[in-house]
Amino acid sequence: MIKAQYQTYTFSGETCKAVGQSVVECRLPALEVAKVLNVDGVATLLDSTCENGEVKYSGKLLLTVLYEDAEGKINRAERGAEFYHKAEGEKIAPAHFAVGSIDVTNISVRREGSSVFIAATCLSSFAVYGRKEVRYLAGGEGLALKKEEGAFTRVVPASVTFEEEDDFETEYAEGVLSHTERTFVTAAVCSHGQVEVSGEIGLGLCILKRDGTLCAYERLIPFSAQVPCDEAAPLTPADAAVRVTETLVTVQADEDKGTARIGVNLTLHADVKAFVKEDAVLCVDAYSPSFEVTIEKQNEVGRYLTNEKIFTERIVCQPLFTTPIEEGARFKAVVSPTATVTSSVGGEAAQVEGVIEAKLLCEEEGGGYACKEFSMPFVARLPIRCEEVEVEALACGVGVRRRAGGETEAEATLKLRVKAFERKETAFICSLEEGEAREENDAAISVYLPKAGDDLWTTAKRLSQFPEDFEKCNEGLSFPLRGDERLLIYRQKGEK
Repeated sequence: MIKAQYQTYTFSGETCKAVGQSVVECRLPALEVAKVLNVDGVATLLDSTCENGEVKYSGKLLLTVLYEDAEGKINRAERGAEFYHKAEGEKIAPAHFAVGSIDVTNISVRREGSSVFIAATCLSSFAVYGRKEVRYLAGGEGLALKKEEGAFTRVVPASVTFEEEDDFETEYAEGVLSHTERTFVTAAVCSHGQVEVSGEIGLGLCILKRDGTLCAYERLIPFSAQVPCDEAAPLTPADAAVRVTETLVTVQADEDKGTARIGVNLTLHADVKAFVKEDAVLCVDAYSPSFEVTIEKQNEVGRYLTNEKIFTERIVCQPLFTTPIEEGARFKAVVSPTATVTSSVGGEAAQVEGVIEAKLLCEEEGGGYACKEFSMPFVARLPIRCEEVEVEALACGVGVRRRAGGETEAEATLKLRVKAFERKETAFICSLEEGEAREENDAAISVYLPKAGDDLWTTAKRLSQFPEDFEKCNEGLSFPLRGDERLLIYRQKGEK
């Protein structure tokens, strides 16, 4: 009889992805607004709960509106709204938990009667985690087992909310009209029981000066956070995503000095993933010299972070405007810069394509302001070898100017965080069933002609012998076989 022995590997891992989409509206009194120049939006995930087939979540949308009033002056307004929605997924169960974020896209503005309505599409994405179990053959009696070293790769999530602050001095300012914050992670390093995350916040400010003119300020604010993670250990690779959930900007003007001190308080949320690899000796093949057996194999695919690098590129090009700019328009400030990677391919080097998008505030020749959207496509070949690649980008120092010939030229500094991944597939026996007894061979000796290239395992399996028994009968054989050997099988009476 065969007695198979199994082991079970239990862990928390990602079970599926889930996405949701909702449209949230805010209202402004139309009497105050002659023309909306720009709208920036940020959404914060407040809470999420897993139920059967869905993630229910709540979020908060904050809109910052830059507009021109009836007198031609630029003003700002903020509007916020909470919303509730769900993201669906067949594999989601109440015992699971979700880690997610919300991005704001497709902001639109319309007038209806005495109101201006601003609608924003809030796109949520979740990674859903739950308890997973892997059962595998570990040994047994009456079995010949081929074992190989393998590994189970899993992702361990953790998160933390933290705060950063900064203050700096500028020229005298009447106030801050708009602000944008973009985060850029530069490192996520595991130590004992925690992941240390560091990076920069790209803070962009549009400031109204004392003389009524506009200017843009940009500042890189460093951040760091320690994220508790029980399974983190030195040399364990980790990834991190950090987002700003709340920003408070204050301005203290000093009229005597003609300066202003700007203070910034930021609340941030960090989600980290530690990539844990656990070695295991796994049975990849099995047979019995005495019985027919039926085996079932399982493949576990793990994704593992192998390397990451930071690159800096200088981008100079002719910007692509969505609408024409008047020839006499005066450029005032670039606001709302974002960098998006549209495609990335691994190989001997990472191939990255993307676009920097921003808005140019300008004063038109006949008076009044306009906000012109433009883009800067980029392509980069980065020296990092990778099977799979993910790239994050941050655009800094985005500026637009007119050249002597009247053409516009844009420039920007592009920071790229390139993460290299490898995908590991581990195959092993998860089930083995005993079949009928093999027919006994009563011959005292048998001679077999092997195939060239056969190894010990393949040969012994073909002859229904334990590998160690076969080696004793054929000492001096060298594997792989040449194909011209004569293999002998000796049997005592009553034995196979």
